[in-house]
Amino acid sequence: MNRYLIHEEPAKYDFWLKFLLGGAVLFAIFLGLFLLTEDPNGTWVSFAAAAFEILLFHSVLPRRFQVYNDRLRIVLGRPFAITLSLANISEARPIAGFKALSYWGVRLGTSASTAVLLVRRRGWNIVISPVDRQRFLENLNQALREMPGSP
Repeated sequence: MNRYLIHEEPAKYDFWLKFLLGGAVLFAIFLGLFLLTEDPNGTWVSFAAAAFEILLFHSVLPRRFQVYNDRLRIVLGRPFAITLSLANISEARPIAGFKALSYWGVRLGTSASTAVLLVRRRGWNIVISPVDRQRFLENLNQALREMPGSP
């Protein structure tokens, strides 16, 4: 079976998440600057913590979502990605409100307003947040319908 890209959608980030993540990094940097004259070792530890936070956030936060004819690929910071077989996804549907932020499963959702729940046959369910939820769901559900063996 030839694999081909059907749809690609960037991840949406809410302002509150950008504020929270940026605030954590800025706090470590400002703490380092504050400690500059008092404790030079503390300054370097704070700067190292800020660098680690930047690297961590870059590595684990989703960048985009790619729908192929046989899989869904969640692209994280390079070189990381999560690949899900479409045969293992039983349903993809919108999820909103409190459930978008507190649902049990893998939380890769970065926006409560565009969250999508991927219900899996095996493994934990996953929540993601594409920019255009409706278009993403249309393309993903079309790919799920066209999978061999799908009803």
